[in-house]
Amino acid sequence: DDHEAGTSGATIDLPPAGAAWKAKAPWPFAVAAPTKNGKKRAWELYYDRFAAGESLGAIAANPPSGKAVQVWTVVNGVLTALVAGRPVDLRRLHDQATNATNPCGAPTQATFDNLDDALARCQDDVDVITSDKYPIASLAAAYGGAAAAAAATDYDAR
Repeated sequence: DDHEAGTSGATIDLPPAGAAWKAKAPWPFAVAAPTKNGKKRAWELYYDRFAAGESLGAIAANPPSGKAVQVWTVVNGVLTALVAGRPVDLRRLHDQATNATNPCGAPTQATFDNLDDALARCQDDVDVITSDKYPIASLAAAYGGAAAAAAATDYDAR
């Protein structure tokens, strides 16, 4: 099974399809203030439709704005809901995102482990538990590879 955890090319271990996962509590910095007009934000609308069973592709093709968006935009909205404490069927999200025109599924176990190691190496600069502000360049440098090279490049030259 290519979804088995522990092998370098395998996707991180996800709950089975149909089993929504929910964080014990929302990330303290994820809770957005209500909108001034009381309307739901785009990510909330994306999440509501995904949670109701609609596909990522269908949501992207017909978003609330009426102008098609990329599937990864909808994925980002559903992940925003996840960190805000909403339950998400991560397997369904991954499977649909991986099969999109521009795939954007869950990271491999090796990628996740590398990110965890990078966070440990820059723990004096980066603390995503107690702060929503941190120097991305520090995390990218600790991660290495293309992320470090991109972070080291002058912003205007990217």
